[in-house]
Amino acid sequence: MRRLLIVKHSIACLRRRVALVRPTHSGDLDMHRSNHADISVLVIEDEGDIAEMYRGRLVADGYSVMVANNGEDGIRLADEKLPDFIYLDLGLRGLHGLQVLDHLRSSPKTATIPVIIVTNYDDPELRRRGLSLGAVEFLIKADTTPAQLCMTVRRTTSIPAAVRRTTAVTA
Repeated sequence: MRRLLIVKHSIACLRRRVALVRPTHSGDLDMHRSNHADISVLVIEDEGDIAEMYRGRLVADGYSVMVANNGEDGIRLADEKLPDFIYLDLGLRGLHGLQVLDHLRSSPKTATIPVIIVTNYDDPELRRRGLSLGAVEFLIKADTTPAQLCMTVRRTTSIPAAVRRTTAVTA
C-alpha cells in the first residue's frame, strides 16, 4: 500500500513538472528539438504513465526511444538493439532492477552501455548496490523531471554504441 502511494505521488509530481516544461505550441517543440536521433535510449519501466512521460520528453528532444515494460523485455531489447543509454527502474515486476543491471553488466554486448537508475526507492543501501553494480547515477523519480532525465542523456552519451561495441570487442 505504501509503495502504491509513493508511486501515485511520484506520477502526480512528474505530471506537474512536465506541464511546466511542455511546449505551448508546435513551433516551440521544433525550437527545443535537437538532432539526437542518432542516440537511442531504452527505458525499462513497468509503470505505463511514467514510461510514456519519459518517452514523450525524450522523443520531443529528438532521441530514438524504446520502452520495455519489464526486466526480461529490457534485457532482450538491450541485447538486440544495443541502445546508447538505459534508464532502469528498480521496482519492476518479475526481475528486480538490480538483477537486470547485473545481467547487463555481465554480458559483453551490454556491459559498457551507461545505465541510470530511476526509482521511487530512496534507500541508501539500494543506491550503494546500484552504483557498485555499475549504474552511472541513481535518481529518485519524485525529485527528477523528464527534462532533467534528458540532460543526463546529454551528459552521459558522449560515445555512441557502435564505438563502445568495437572497444569492448577489442579490449
